[in-house]
Amino acid sequence: MSKSESGPTPQEILEEARRGAGAEGAQVKVDRSSESARKAIQEFYDDHLGAEALVQSRDILEATEPDPTLSEIGNALRVIADPEIECEWAPDDLEVEDSEMWASRWQLTTDTTRLIPDREAYTCENQHRDTSTPRARRALERYCTEFVRDRRIVNVSSIRSALRTDVSLNELGHALRASADGDREEWPPNVSIERWSDTDPIKWELTRTGGEPPGRGADRPWRKYDLVREIDRELPVEDATRDDSDENCDRIRVTWPWMHAAVEAVADRAGESFDDEDEPDLEEATKRGLSEILERLLDIEIVSRTTCWDKRVYEVLWDVLVAGVPVEEVTDCA
Repeated sequence: MSKSESGPTPQEILEEARRGAGAEGAQVKVDRSSESARKAIQEFYDDHLGAEALVQSRDILEATEPDPTLSEIGNALRVIADPEIECEWAPDDLEVEDSEMWASRWQLTTDTTRLIPDREAYTCENQHRDTSTPRARRALERYCTEFVRDRRIVNVSSIRSALRTDVSLNELGHALRASADGDREEWPPNVSIERWSDTDPIKWELTRTGGEPPGRGADRPWRKYDLVREIDRELPVEDATRDDSDENCDRIRVTWPWMHAAVEAVADRAGESFDDEDEPDLEEATKRGLSEILERLLDIEIVSRTTCWDKRVYEVLWDVLVAGVPVEEVTDCA
């Protein structure tokens, strides 16, 4: 069969679409929204949307009968918001804009104030509502109690890492927003929370306004790089770390002499002696051997025993060697 008989090739069809878009080589944007997401947005518009509203995909999902996924609703909202996509199914007076001030929220606007019979209308006034979970609020309150001595700039990852909690990053973000927006007045107690930066990741400013500041552990750095640097000042070794930092990231590696000095310092704080014949020889211990000794001294589990230790180990070392926490108490305050 000849080329003319078989019809245009997929490449030819794509080139034709590009030319139709206005310029050869221009990216073609296509409406890939699902039918169920379209119906959900239309129902939300008909039954709930007043003049304007600030909503999440979940708001639309929970307020309507169709059952699309959250991702499908988000994709459909992006189609309406994108001026380069011809959207024929959305209401003519509905405008959608990705909110710059609110993560994962959409600003929905109509031309005129619409009367919504029999059902509660979503408006901008009632959209700044508390969407935090109880366990996220408990986690954030614990973080403020244990770690905010004066003022701290943090993101949700650093909070989650410090608490070693299974509360999701998204939940912690909602709890931070609930406090910053004033949805929960005077909470968390004695600490004010404000958005510090909108860059990714979003950073928050936590400032102590009253109450007793936390004790040990509050000033512990959350980056591994800074932990190693501060511990290094307490060890009787020089040039035992290797700085592999570049313009994009701070990286640091520790050597066997550094690990040996750290274990020896912890043993000294714990009152351990290695003179007994039954005790391992620190001078001949491998990295794995040093790790096993440190596990026993601190009653912790070390995952990577033959390479640089994981961040959790450096946090415990910082508590003992920098903050001066007694070895027998370290698991209570790490």
